[in-house]
Amino acid sequence: MRIRSIAVLAMVIFAGIAVAQQPLPTSSSGPQAPNQPIKNAFKMEGDVKDAGGAPIFGATVATAGRFSAKTDRNGHFVFPALERGAGYIVKVTLAGYIFQPAYQPVSAPAQGDVKDVKFTGTQSSPK
Repeated sequence: MRIRSIAVLAMVIFAGIAVAQQPLPTSSSGPQAPNQPIKNAFKMEGDVKDAGGAPIFGATVATAGRFSAKTDRNGHFVFPALERGAGYIVKVTLAGYIFQPAYQPVSAPAQGDVKDVKFTGTQSSPK
């Protein structure tokens, strides 16, 4: 009886390993599987600066919780591969700052990339 239980357990473990090694499905309407390139992707980039035009370093730029990037020392951010056919709501956050606009809707272009997403940050007053 004990040998039969061990054999059944071993079959369950190996079956689980075989299933786990199968590639994840991809869908043009849903998120891509990890490590799979997005077909027909576009790049979105822009800048986050203060009212005087100085770059804001280290701000988090996010697309409605799905993707995020940090601004570099030039206040520049890049999303290198986003799916066409989708709309994105872009928002910037950084402790101690308020950004204008508060968010920006960005539509994926039919061709080319989006290179002009801009935000202006002002330091918020301590309370």
